[in-house]
Amino acid sequence: AASAAGARSTVAFPVVPTVITSGLAAPRHIGLGSDGRLYVALAGSGGTSCVNASPQGSYCFGLTGSIDFLKTDGVVTTVLSGMPSVIDTTEPGPPDYLGPAAVYFGNGVLNIVSNNDDLNPDGTNALGPDAADLGQLVTAVPSSSSWDWKAGPNFGLYAAQHPQASTSLGSGPASQEPPTDSDPYDLTPYDSGYAVVDAAANAVLWVSPT
Repeated sequence: AASAAGARSTVAFPVVPTVITSGLAAPRHIGLGSDGRLYVALAGSGGTSCVNASPQGSYCFGLTGSIDFLKTDGVVTTVLSGMPSVIDTTEPGPPDYLGPAAVYFGNGVLNIVSNNDDLNPDGTNALGPDAADLGQLVTAVPSSSSWDWKAGPNFGLYAAQHPQASTSLGSGPASQEPPTDSDPYDLTPYDSGYAVVDAAANAVLWVSPT
């Protein structure tokens, strides 16, 4: 409600949060699937295959990312495992965990976008062939093997082919991403396809049904 002076007044309501589960491996976005289940993308705990080691840190890769669904009683069930995951220790402060970032379940399949890191100028990453699914839209049937997953489109490749303008990079030290940087961060159903947020390319993209 607004006060007589036109200033907004607020009413404080008690908030009592309830923890339904804990111990998840770097949980990222959650979302309701078309089946009514609550899904969560887990970026994972990285791995022991490290590249770009330097005094400042390294990128350590593994297949510890996953997609889980949560029940209201706190029971967690993994529906897709063995997804790419990276520990990034190249920046000061705590390490950053990168991997599955968002998921939507619809038409019987999981649709997943994953963070990307250590990109080459052509949009590929330098983490090896097992990390090729990072930065792509991955479609998979629950409980399926990675051999049966479908990957594409490749957002890193798109960013390399459509580099962002220098005016979108900002002026602060933390804003100086390369023009071809890409980091798919979230997705949602939109216009029969998907809208995808690319946090490093500073773009919202539409993936068509084809």
